[in-house]
Amino acid sequence: MGHGHSLAAFYLFNDVPVPDRALLEALLARTTHGQGDVIFHEGDEAEAMYAVEDGAVEIVKDSGRTVVATLAKGDAFGELAFFDGRPRSAAARARQRTVVLSLPYAGLREFLAARPALALAFFRNAATAVVGRLRQTTSDLSWLNAYVWGG
Repeated sequence: MGHGHSLAAFYLFNDVPVPDRALLEALLARTTHGQGDVIFHEGDEAEAMYAVEDGAVEIVKDSGRTVVATLAKGDAFGELAFFDGRPRSAAARARQRTVVLSLPYAGLREFLAARPALALAFFRNAATAVVGRLRQTTSDLSWLNAYVWGG
């Protein structure tokens, strides 16, 4: 599978040189999901990370009642379980007809183990992204606290 799929949607791979990109891109699989299709369930064992190639994905909790995030073309998701090995903390479902790329964790681990310098760049990109999300969450909570408590 993997032919013609691009790592460009995965922010974690911004620093991967072109020759190595081809090796990783060979691992990618493309799947198409209809509106409302579940890509993975909360509590599932995680085996891959994903990126939206076309369409939109909702990250949901509470059996789909709470939408935590809406992701669009170019957004990656499902990568956190790669780092902590825990089951999925939320579900992902297609908001409309959606095409996603998946990258299996097993192939990624093998790839990074053979390339320590790229592994360092990969984890640096991941840390930068997590810090950005944490800063945004802190800002959101601060705004919410001011709204709720008037302070």
